[in-house]
Amino acid sequence: MNYDGSLVFASTHQGNSTPTEGMRLDQYGNVGIGTALPGAKLGVSGSVKLSGNGASMTYADATVQSTAWTGILSGGDYAESVDITGERSAFEPGDLLMIDPKVHGRFQKSSGPYSAMISGVYATKPGVTGRRQPRSKPQEDEAPMAMLGIVPTKVSPKTVQSTMAICWCHRAPLAMQCVERIGRR
Repeated sequence: MNYDGSLVFASTHQGNSTPTEGMRLDQYGNVGIGTALPGAKLGVSGSVKLSGNGASMTYADATVQSTAWTGILSGGDYAESVDITGERSAFEPGDLLMIDPKVHGRFQKSSGPYSAMISGVYATKPGVTGRRQPRSKPQEDEAPMAMLGIVPTKVSPKTVQSTMAICWCHRAPLAMQCVERIGRR
């Protein structure tokens, strides 16, 4: 059937002579399933089921989701993907990250004792990784910096308690308890 420039697919149920619309292709090329007014290339009113090999959704940023959100995170911390200075291969989980004093908005591997510029730890296995902006550059320029959670950190043999502030140790690339020297220049 043709309604207002749309191609409409309809069917009748047994004992009913009036057709019921099931799907429509409108004049703008939008497909509606269960809706007469699709607002996008595909508009669905109701449930969608993906099944079979390769059942997934691919988004505009090329990310693919093949499993539904379960509400359970698989890692031990929340991390933010931050821009880094240097080769990503030189970074390892547990490394201390500091603000890069030479390049605004970037972070680098900690490089000196008693630094007050420590910002976080390279996350081991983040359950969630956030971003300040959409990904528009190669991922090689980014590293996951733990913001909170259970984050294994490379530390010096000296005992560091969980409530202590940490800073870079003179034995690279380890952390140690910060003492009164922090903040002094």
